[in-house]
Amino acid sequence: GEVRLTRADGLPFVGLGWSGEPVTSWDLFLGRGRISRLPPGSWNVEVTTPDGESWSASAVTVPGSTEVTLTR
Repeated sequence: GEVRLTRADGLPFVGLGWSGEPVTSWDLFLGRGRISRLPPGSWNVEVTTPDGESWSASAVTVPGSTEVTLTR
């Protein structure tokens, strides 16, 4: 599965992959996705599981936060 993030204005969050390439989705591993260097703000989170199920939620990151947990 994978995780995608968009800002409140609908623009996707673009991070950097291992080789420095732009990335707009992150793999899930054991039901978790790790996204580094996510700036503070409001985010729409879209998750798609390997079996094709999908769901979304909202999340807010604050300065200094290191983790956001979403439960369904």
